[in-house]
Amino acid sequence: MLELKNINIQYGSKYAVKDVSIKLYSGDWLVLLGANGAGKSSIIKALARAVKYSGEILLEGKNISCFSSRQYAQRVGVLSQLHEKDPSLSVSEVVRLGRYSHGKRLFSGLNKIDIQKVQQAIAVTGLIEYSERPMHTLSGGERQRAYLAQVFAQDTDILLLDEPVNSLDMKYTLSLLKAIDVWRKERRGIVISALHDLSLAACFGSRALILLNGEQLFEGNIKDALYSPHIDMAYDLPVVKTMQDVYSFWEKA
Repeated sequence: MLELKNINIQYGSKYAVKDVSIKLYSGDWLVLLGANGAGKSSIIKALARAVKYSGEILLEGKNISCFSSRQYAQRVGVLSQLHEKDPSLSVSEVVRLGRYSHGKRLFSGLNKIDIQKVQQAIAVTGLIEYSERPMHTLSGGERQRAYLAQVFAQDTDILLLDEPVNSLDMKYTLSLLKAIDVWRKERRGIVISALHDLSLAACFGSRALILLNGEQLFEGNIKDALYSPHIDMAYDLPVVKTMQDVYSFWEKA
């Protein structure tokens, strides 16, 4: 179980997140919903231990501050939308970096379990034919799948996704999210993601946390969230009607 208790995050004198609390269980996919600046990325950064916060974050009842960096990396993986370029590394080398938290050398001396985890991660993300390609020769979608494979090789119980599909086309977006969904169901892992596309949120999420100016408006089943008045408040428009109008073209197909 992962629990956030009365989480507050401030940047200077401004609150980015105010008194957010939630409990997550094995198999949950929590989607963070809200307009730009609502606090979605800040919550993910707190979970990644990348920003200061007040309150408590508990992993199986233990405060996450009690885990060493290596221990925490064995439990929590992060897939962001921005990565430093790795022009000299191949796909397989990038994926092998995911085994670093398990105490192995980066490019040699991997044991059978390490090799198996790396190969499985490359296969499940559809990158077998790209495994020896340099990262800089790949498209944006292919690179993002390589970083997802790195997280899969990390072999964690929790996956944090901060707008991971923003720059991807439809094919790569669906491929990436489907791979994550398979991982979640097979491993019974927890996924926490910030997504702008409400249709994707409805397709892949199981639960939702709606935020407005850092404040928690609603937490619960994803479908209840999308049909609640809180979603209209969060985006300052009639969401259901807007989505129906926007996608009405496809009803005539």
